[in-house]
Amino acid sequence: MMKRHRHIRRRLVGALAAFVVFCTTYALILPAVTLSGETHCGKEEHTHTEDCYRSEDWLCGLEEQTATEGHVQDETCWQTQETLICGQEESELHVHDATCYQTEQVLICGQEETAGTEGHTHTDDCHKSSEPLCGKEEHIHTRQCQSDPAAVETEEDWKKSIPTDLKEEVRERVLQVAESQLGYRESEKNFRVNEDGTEDGFTRYGEWAGDCYGDWNNAFTGFVLRYAQADGGFNKDINQWMVEQSQNLNTAYETAEPGHVVFYQDDEGQRRSGILESYDAKSQKARIYAGDVDKTVKKIDRTATQMIGTLPVNEMNPAGSPTEEADSSAGPAEENPEDSESGEQEKSVVVEGADNRVQSGDEITLTALPQGFENTENLQYQWQYNDTDNTDPESWKDLEGETSQKLTILVSEENLTYRWRVGITQVPEEQLPGGSAAVEGVAYKLKPLVSLRDLEVPGSENTVTDETETIYSGDVTLVTESKAIEENTAADTGTVPSRFIIEKKWKKQPQESEVKTVPVSIRYGNFNPDTLQPDLLEGMDDPNPVIMETLISYDSHTKTWKQEISFDELLEKFKAKYPRQDADYTKFYLIGYEAQ
Repeated sequence: MMKRHRHIRRRLVGALAAFVVFCTTYALILPAVTLSGETHCGKEEHTHTEDCYRSEDWLCGLEEQTATEGHVQDETCWQTQETLICGQEESELHVHDATCYQTEQVLICGQEETAGTEGHTHTDDCHKSSEPLCGKEEHIHTRQCQSDPAAVETEEDWKKSIPTDLKEEVRERVLQVAESQLGYRESEKNFRVNEDGTEDGFTRYGEWAGDCYGDWNNAFTGFVLRYAQADGGFNKDINQWMVEQSQNLNTAYETAEPGHVVFYQDDEGQRRSGILESYDAKSQKARIYAGDVDKTVKKIDRTATQMIGTLPVNEMNPAGSPTEEADSSAGPAEENPEDSESGEQEKSVVVEGADNRVQSGDEITLTALPQGFENTENLQYQWQYNDTDNTDPESWKDLEGETSQKLTILVSEENLTYRWRVGITQVPEEQLPGGSAAVEGVAYKLKPLVSLRDLEVPGSENTVTDETETIYSGDVTLVTESKAIEENTAADTGTVPSRFIIEKKWKKQPQESEVKTVPVSIRYGNFNPDTLQPDLLEGMDDPNPVIMETLISYDSHTKTWKQEISFDELLEKFKAKYPRQDADYTKFYLIGYEAQ
């Protein structure tokens, strides 16, 4: 039994060893397998080896020779010699002394002083160089080497994909061109490899727009309009395009027509554009021709909540600019309240502060923010509460003595269920004179994943026709922590958010044809709710710098204006303005203006 077990063990060990050898060998040859295709870099793959630094000739610059010692004279090379110089012979009258002799050193070695030579014997190192001698550039093929820069399309090429029997009506032509591009896929032969390893293929749409490897979703839309001879004010920058065409955006999708441009958000919340094929009012879904979807042109579905707006298209005149004729689907021109015959801006009031989360025993302050009043010093306020479920005017009760712009509430279990609002009455100036205080916009704190009441762009309940008419704000309720978590997908935990949601809730539903977009600017500062102005932060020279401007589009189905903004995008724009300043997300706030 023991011998059998040893035999089985040996077989298992042998099989495991074979498996390890196979895996190691495969891993070593994997790069060669991966890059075994044809390359187009025009370079030979070469890695310098020892031979690249070796020559058949001697490179040391020395001749071979035997070393010599040379000679340095020392005391043994010299002898002291005396020479008689007195000229007399020694006798009784003259005895030689030291003055009779001249003493000198005489060289006796017979050699001159010489330097020794080091000598040189060639070795293998005499054939080596510090620089490569092969004459080749060191190069290792990568995935980018397999990209064929010659695999391109010219206008002559892509024009062959455009139908030759284009219809007379502009929207039909747009649909024809969009349909003809279905199935187009970005090039798998000509591509750019990015630092993260992803690849962007060449496209005819990117080439047409000036960036052959760039994001080509919006370029596809512009390409379709161009070759359908349609005009929608196209701009390669989709955000700039939307801003420039904000007056023409249509959010009443049931009135949008096939062939119109459509702006929408993809699954990551990024703005995209395409061509509307159809919109089903029952399911509230749009079918869209879109480019750069999984690297292809295809039809996609988007819900009304994912759509930003549609844009009518017009005929393009021979000079390439739109004709004067406006598309009827854009709806009647919007009347600017400030341009009306009365010259008055619509007056309204909203309540700020109800978004702070409270519990019984807390104290909260609500602030009335009047809009459209030429003089805010001659306003009278009256705060009201409603402790019923009814919405009729009789259900609202005045809070005695609460006639200032602010209302402080001591929260209790009972009044947590109340609804609150404020009424404003403008006293005639002859009774209570005041100065001019035009209000451009109202700032609200920007919070992560805010609910409807957290961030509101000024809206109106009533249009004032009489100076003494009372204008009421929309009602608000107090928000507890548990209620906030229930209403929001995430509570404000104090951590840095990944995105912000700006949302506007209507106090009074407008006519759909009157609503296009609302411009907002996101600013940064230490917003002071008492002064409705920001305090100057340390290290900054502007108390309320504009960090970002955007448009919120109106959704006729949810009755809201809604726009998502990633915190990374906001932070990038902040750092561009203040590279040395650390951003605190709680100090971003919004300025909202009148709807366009």
